Amino acid sequence: MRTLRSLALVPLVVLAAACADEPSAPGEDVELEGVTWILGESSIDALVDEAPGDARVTLRLEGGEAGGTAACNLYGGTYEVGDDGAISIGVDGMTEMACDEPLMALEIAFVDALGGVASYGFEGEELVLVGEGPELTFSAERPLPLERTAWRLDGIGSGDDTVSSTLAGTEVTATFDTEGRVAGSGGCNGYGAPYTTDGAQIHIGDIAATEIGCKPDVSAQETAFFDALGRAATFRIEGSTLTLSDAEGAFLLSFVAASA
Repeated sequence: MRTLRSLALVPLVVLAAACADEPSAPGEDVELEGVTWILGESSIDALVDEAPGDARVTLRLEGGEAGGTAACNLYGGTYEVGDDGAISIGVDGMTEMACDEPLMALEIAFVDALGGVASYGFEGEELVLVGEGPELTFSAERPLPLERTAWRLDGIGSGDDTVSSTLAGTEVTATFDTEGRVAGSGGCNGYGAPYTTDGAQIHIGDIAATEIGCKPDVSAQETAFFDALGRAATFRIEGSTLTLSDAEGAFLLSFVAASA
């Protein structure tokens, strides 16, 4: 598994505001915070050569906390917004999964560019971050529905404020149908369970699963996944990311839409 760790990759540095030829100042119709932003293909191409076509890089800013997916790993950090569109973003931690070199190169270039951002603005409904590196242009991701979306697990809470990713070579999934049933793969065995929702609240009932023998580490991951599903009390969808939390609000599981 990959575990969220503390890093000193990028210092949190407050930089000067944008110059006159940078994007227009933030408008009233577009929100910077509380939106999942997806890095555009042109920005990816400006960061690295020959990035995979399905590379996914996201940014979410909310309540002083920054985070998202950096092509390979999940990352987290902080941000500060100043006057006249000034902004600084620092990455404090990342998960530690090793990916193929094109993705790793993109991840390093993105995190480095994010740490050099000095200002933000909007071009239509796109967010543009400007700083020492290439401009980073993002589009807003529209929230997906809970039901009929194929969700793929990408983070498991450990209970001590760390997040682990799924084991390499395993795929853990969940699909919630409109008839009150969730089903998928636990990474080795297929499973199904009833579920109900009420607003942001969710309850997942007893899980029935096949009984295929798994490798010990895969079995342990599957057991942790089923346990977390059973403890889920609330859900939240941010763009193509689904997060399940327990009754105290502690993080349990995070999923990304399989087609995202």
